[in-house]
Amino acid sequence: MAIIVGTRERGARNRRALDLGTGAPYYKSEWMEGGSGPGLSPTIFLVEQPSGSILPTHFHRQNEFQVVVSGTGRIGLHGLAPVSVHYAGAYTGYGPVAASEGGLSYFTIRPAFDSGALLASQAREHMIRGPKRQQYAPTVEIEALRKSAANAHATQILMPEAEDGLHCEAWMLPPSSLRPVPVRADTAGVFCLVLEGRISAGEHVLEAWESAYIPVEEDGYPLRADAEGAIVLYMQCPATAAEYRSPPQP
Repeated sequence: MAIIVGTRERGARNRRALDLGTGAPYYKSEWMEGGSGPGLSPTIFLVEQPSGSILPTHFHRQNEFQVVVSGTGRIGLHGLAPVSVHYAGAYTGYGPVAASEGGLSYFTIRPAFDSGALLASQAREHMIRGPKRQQYAPTVEIEALRKSAANAHATQILMPEAEDGLHCEAWMLPPSSLRPVPVRADTAGVFCLVLEGRISAGEHVLEAWESAYIPVEEDGYPLRADAEGAIVLYMQCPATAAEYRSPPQP
């Protein structure tokens, strides 16, 4: 499987208004689309929730990261602000997701296509027994990473590598530097999201909020910063738990 990129141009082409079911519309745009097959089909979309809107408590069938890039809000009682990262495993309920004044924008990032949110009220019908997990990372220290630009590959560890491979870091790539992307063989691959600056991933040039998915076959894939350097968010996603690979049971 080759790398897949997510771009602002793709997102702009399919940005559309949807209804939360509460009368408050929000915007959704797919920046990366890897298909809708049953295997690895990397997906990244941007959600723009308007001020005061609330997405009810829900869960999904796939593991996911969420990265807040603009605005403020909360998941449950946990405050959100740029740039913060939330991880939720498959069949793990979280929420409600509430946008504060000024709205809340975040990327949802999954290694496999998901058919949509299942509300907590549907848990009895659709929930499967298995591991439940969510984790919040500290806010990315953008200014500290900027100041370290002269140092070789400064790193902020956001989620230390777990036994199943869950891992999240923020990297400062010095000007014109090259950084290989490690991908553990037993995971569902790595997403790299550009937070500042510009990088090259093979023939692709990626700017702020654009991204690359690196599959396990591309362990060590090189990212190169441009002449100004770049800040990149590294997210390694665990493979789907064994309990959820079997045919779903009520």
